[in-house]
Amino acid sequence: MGFVDICKDITLQSTAGDISSKFTGAGMDWLPLVLVGLAITVGFLVVLYMLGNFMRNAKLLAWVQSELFQVFATGMLASLIMALILGTCNFPADILSGSAEDAGRSIYAVADSYIDWGVLQGVKVFGLIISANFFVGLTSGFYFAFDPLGVGSRLSPMGAFSQISNIMYVMMSTFMVSFLVFATQKLIIEYIVLAMTYFFLPLGLIMRALSPTREFGGAMVGLALGMLIFYPLLVVFNKTLVQGPMEREFDKMSTDLKNLDVVSVLSQMELMPKKMLVGGISGVINAALSPLFFAVTLIYLAARSAVYYFIVAVVLPIFNFVFLISIVKQLSKALGDEVDVTNLTRMI
Repeated sequence: MGFVDICKDITLQSTAGDISSKFTGAGMDWLPLVLVGLAITVGFLVVLYMLGNFMRNAKLLAWVQSELFQVFATGMLASLIMALILGTCNFPADILSGSAEDAGRSIYAVADSYIDWGVLQGVKVFGLIISANFFVGLTSGFYFAFDPLGVGSRLSPMGAFSQISNIMYVMMSTFMVSFLVFATQKLIIEYIVLAMTYFFLPLGLIMRALSPTREFGGAMVGLALGMLIFYPLLVVFNKTLVQGPMEREFDKMSTDLKNLDVVSVLSQMELMPKKMLVGGISGVINAALSPLFFAVTLIYLAARSAVYYFIVAVVLPIFNFVFLISIVKQLSKALGDEVDVTNLTRMI
């Protein structure tokens, strides 16, 4: 499940002499519940209005009229939200992303594709880091032993790479945090689609129509709007900013990796004993230059890809989080009670 399920089965069918609408799916399943809730509220207020007329209670009549206005305002708000969701489902996303491949796709579909792209890039970066870590372990553990009688010496021409293993460990830890943060967004999107459309939005609208819960209901509606409308917009903006440049960087790093001759490097390492017998220490150093260059290049590519992925998976979601809580705070304040989400920034 993803953002695109919000637009599922939302169609408008028109035929000669017959106009019918089909509003189903996650984006519109909340509408019947809201209509029923508002109808029950109106019926209750009508009974109170009749009771106020019978008792000639001016205060009760004024209160009922005020509540009827709030129910009408809530109905208008529900219509506005429906229009916003329909507009988001039908708005051409290529205008925002600037990519021809997004032509004919909705903002929700582009947001889902960006998350899937990020997860796929994370798998590629993980493979590159694992390859670099494997080669560092292979080279740092490569040594010559000269102990024919059990007593002798040991030569490790690339033993200095053992210190880089700690750097590789930090790199792997940082990448795993980045990947988990990015992959978690898929679960967050599933939660948004289910919770906001089936619980927060309909209950918030119904509670906003009732006097005791009006402020809290407005806050729930503001939270739902922020998650359903503005969060996918932020994801699309991220795609516009980073996907194209990142793809070019990753493609360039993949090309550089393919240009590295692994077979030749391993052959040079196998020839080290023979070159040492012929050329001594200088022969070993000459033979180690090719594996040394390969290891340094591989570590550089792995570190660079991890840094780029950290920007995509951690830095941009932090910015999204800050923008989103600001938007939700203002929306909830305008529709009901202000939600104090500023303290959540301390989690960053």
